[in-house]
Amino acid sequence: MSVAQLDVSASDLSVYARLVASVSAENPNDMIGIRYGPGSRTVVSYRGTVLCSGRLPAFYQGHRNTTVMVVAMEGRHGFGSGLQSALEESENAGNVPLDVYVSVPLTLRLGDVDLREVTVNVHCALVVDSLSPKKKPAIKSAQYKFNAEF
Repeated sequence: MSVAQLDVSASDLSVYARLVASVSAENPNDMIGIRYGPGSRTVVSYRGTVLCSGRLPAFYQGHRNTTVMVVAMEGRHGFGSGLQSALEESENAGNVPLDVYVSVPLTLRLGDVDLREVTVNVHCALVVDSLSPKKKPAIKSAQYKFNAEF
């Protein structure tokens, strides 16, 4: 992940964030392909406040394939003064907790047959050392949870 821009405005208590993430998707299967459908959503939040959002590209991933996607996320959201102070404290301590949510409709393809579409939801609780655009954030910890909606 890289932070392209992070601006906190004290005048209107908002934050503008632009993050870019490289996401690697591995399909080790010999027989099943994966279609990533349109309508995905990615959201990055700090202590329950959305910083930015974006979408995964729609594409087909063939058998035994690893695909790296570049996901750009952007947003301007209200950000109270208490949360602004908390972000500054987290930044100074080198422990910035972020929640990353991804929801993507997937269709498995077996040979020439598309199977039923499911929506896969992923929540990643990250702690990074910094959100400064001047350096790439180091991931200090990451915990993942996922589920599928049939």
